[in-house]
Amino acid sequence: MEILLRDNHFYWVSGGGVTISGGEPTVQMDFLEKLLKALKKMGIRTAIETNGLFSWNEFSQGPLKHLDLVLFDLKIADHENHRYITGVNNQTILANLKLLLEMRWQDVIIRIPLIPGYTATAKNISDLSEIMVNLGDRRINLLPYHPFGNSKAEKVGRRTDSSLPATSMKRSELIKWQDFF
Repeated sequence: MEILLRDNHFYWVSGGGVTISGGEPTVQMDFLEKLLKALKKMGIRTAIETNGLFSWNEFSQGPLKHLDLVLFDLKIADHENHRYITGVNNQTILANLKLLLEMRWQDVIIRIPLIPGYTATAKNISDLSEIMVNLGDRRINLLPYHPFGNSKAEKVGRRTDSSLPATSMKRSELIKWQDFF
């Protein structure tokens, strides 16, 4: 809290607040709830970036009560493809998104990372848009791919995936997906 409160003046002047991201913040549900509760007690707006893979009961009874905004990443529509690429099935993710939108649709922004060859394919985007239609009209942010994390990974001794593009997504490709939505 001491570190976060250093920017308290900025929060008040800008109307912004603190966004908790990671990794996945919900893997530390108790800490997350305590942190968010303390921020709200200080009058600071709160947000979370999540991949949606969490226990709904824990999340809805804990952290969600102290959040102003949920940035929910939705990557791959097909269950098997999601498991193949991310290592986990997306059924819990989609169920959590549905419940979250039913409860607090106005506080949710769905984000779709556009990664060429993975998430930015005609089939996946079409399937994701069908999911969005079934969930109702929602706010969606498209996040164009960039390789900025590659240099960070190398600095901490991690290998980067050689199948990922070495350059950022071209503006024309982003516009193509924006036009689709």
